[in-house]
Amino acid sequence: MNIAYLDASPCWSGGSKQVYLLSRELTKRGHNVLTVCLSQNKELLSQLQKNNLKAIPLFPVFEFNPLNFFRLSKVFRENKVQIVDINSPKFFWSGVYSAKCSGIKTVITRIVTYRKKGLKKFINKRLLYGLCDKVVAISSEIKASLLGDFGLSNVELIYCGIDINEISSEDKNRTESIRNRYGLKDKTVVGITGRIAYGKGHTYLIEALPEIKKNIPDIKLLVGGTGEQNFINFLRRKSSELKIERDVIFTGFQKDVKDFLYATDIVTAPSLDEALGLSIIEAMSAGKPVVASDVGGIPEIIDNGIDGFLVPPSDSKTLAASIVKLLKSDYKKMGETGKKKVLEKFSVEQMVNKYEMLYRSIV
Repeated sequence: MNIAYLDASPCWSGGSKQVYLLSRELTKRGHNVLTVCLSQNKELLSQLQKNNLKAIPLFPVFEFNPLNFFRLSKVFRENKVQIVDINSPKFFWSGVYSAKCSGIKTVITRIVTYRKKGLKKFINKRLLYGLCDKVVAISSEIKASLLGDFGLSNVELIYCGIDINEISSEDKNRTESIRNRYGLKDKTVVGITGRIAYGKGHTYLIEALPEIKKNIPDIKLLVGGTGEQNFINFLRRKSSELKIERDVIFTGFQKDVKDFLYATDIVTAPSLDEALGLSIIEAMSAGKPVVASDVGGIPEIIDNGIDGFLVPPSDSKTLAASIVKLLKSDYKKMGETGKKKVLEKFSVEQMVNKYEMLYRSIV
């Protein structure tokens, strides 16, 4: 099959990582795959090109820019595309209409919960989702919102997957090297990884740290990832105001998330909303239990009290108490329980198998 992915993530993210994994694995299976993405997403382009995967960079796109229609129609025609899978809202309209006008089967992969109401919902149902051959939801929570709001019969649930082999084994020398680099030897380390943005709950985690420190004096917070610099500066000021600036370490973008994860004792994901939570799945695959918000698709990953803890969003006190509770429990055993679950439920193989079956069903 000739497959095109459309991804408008401005930087490396959970969504762009899924596009990369699907492109890589489906190419291995003999399919012709190309990815259309933004020229500014340097890491996605680098990963695709490093693995000899076809990538077509576009300049930043606007959701209703008519030029996108003509650009994409040309790409589809030149590459004899049979299926278009659109992963970003900025490409939804131009992607769906350029594909349908070219007689190409169309899939939208919905990676965030649908929030629009009223006229916008009606327009999206009739003129966008209703024209797609399939709509993929990456969590049951997203699927339920699409079925409830639209009454669509073409929605499929496919969980995100990760390459277990890339994360599941530890290089102890590299772990020790990272801990030494950031002065974490013999410290208790809580990690948070992924895009740094207000909605990911970093503010509440930093607010929780002084309370955690009362119970676990040697605690350190390791913050991996990139984001809006103004917000990162705000978090730094917040840490200084709370007099914990020496306990909060910003590492920047983590090319190899595995090394970051193994340098932590536990991981947290205090998001205000989350479609599923790829960073949580990655942490669990490394045997790290997670304290995360009880929102979106996160409860589909974490069994509260079994392989992590679920807490209300925007609640730094409960977050602090749950982190302390986890660190004072047999958290390594909980981590191993979560790792087994990820192997069974969230592997890249299961994800690719389901997408391949879905594509074959509509061609």
